[in-house]
Order: sequence, then C-alpha cells, then structure tokens
Amino acid sequence: LVVLMISGAIISLLFALPSFGLIGQNWLGLALMLAIMLVFLHPAVIRKLGSLFHVSTDEVQYRQILQWVGLYLLFWLVSGCMLFFVVNIFIPLNLIHLPYVIGSWSLAGVLSMSLLLLPSNFGMTEISISLLLSRVIPSSVAVVVAIGSRILLLLYEIAWAGLAFWLESRDQRRTKPSEEPKSE
Repeated sequence: LVVLMISGAIISLLFALPSFGLIGQNWLGLALMLAIMLVFLHPAVIRKLGSLFHVSTDEVQYRQILQWVGLYLLFWLVSGCMLFFVVNIFIPLNLIHLPYVIGSWSLAGVLSMSLLLLPSNFGMTEISISLLLSRVIPSSVAVVVAIGSRILLLLYEIAWAGLAFWLESRDQRRTKPSEEPKSE
C-alpha cells in the first residue's frame, strides 16, 4: 500500500499539481517525495515496520522494492490514460489535457487510499475525480465520467475474475485423477 501511494504521489507531482501552480515547477515536491520514498522503502525501515506488525520481511531487497515502484508508476500512467479515454467517450477532450487527467487520477487514488481505514471512505475517489476533472470538462459530465469509470472498472474486474475462475476450474478438471472401475 505504501509503495502504491508513494508512486501515485510521484505521478501526481509530475502531472496534476503543476497545473494548479503549486510548488513552483514541482521540483522541490518531487525531490521531497523521492527522498521520502528512499527512506520509507528502504529494506531496514520495512523490516522494522514488519516487526511491529509481526510480519516477516527478511527477504525484501531494495531492488525488488524499486521494481515494484516502477510497476506501480506504470500502473498509474496506464490507468490515467484509461480515464482519459473514458472522458473521451462522453465528451471530446484535447490530448493536451492527458497529463492533467493522469495526475488527477493518481491524486484521487492517493487521497482515497489515505482514508482507507476510515469508515466513510465510500465514494471518495469518485468525488475527487469529479472535482478535479471539473477544471477541464463541465462538472455534470465529470460526475458522469467518475461514475462511468467506476462501473467500467467493476465490469472489468468481474470479467477477469470470471476468466480466472474458469481457468482454475478447467485446470482442476484436467488434473483430477480419473477413477478407474474396480475389477472383481
């Protein structure tokens, strides 16, 4: 979760926050986030946190952690592009707004994940996306896009879960030992 949030914050710093005029050119914020990432994702810190929660983290290596950060950065970029295409289903949006949409997606995701342990987190992502997208599209369309993207993601997850279930049941049928009739 920490790796996901840090990588999302990096994407937000690179793409969304410059359009708000925050942190100058964002280099200070990006440098600070990278420093936090290097500290919090260091294997010694992870082992210490793991010992607090009684989780074994002895085999965690720094290279693996940085690979996870890289994969999650790619995840945020791809999923932000997906949101951009969902926006374009409802209203044409110029390609110049793609970085802002990617950054908005990651910022909304990080904000939502930071409220993960609160009982009333429901809808935080959709509200954040609606508010952030209302800078580049009409607010009514932004709400429809936020809800539509949630529905599309849900359908996508159901489809992948169904495929995984089907593949698992197919593999179990193949590996099931055949029962031979007993000879008398």
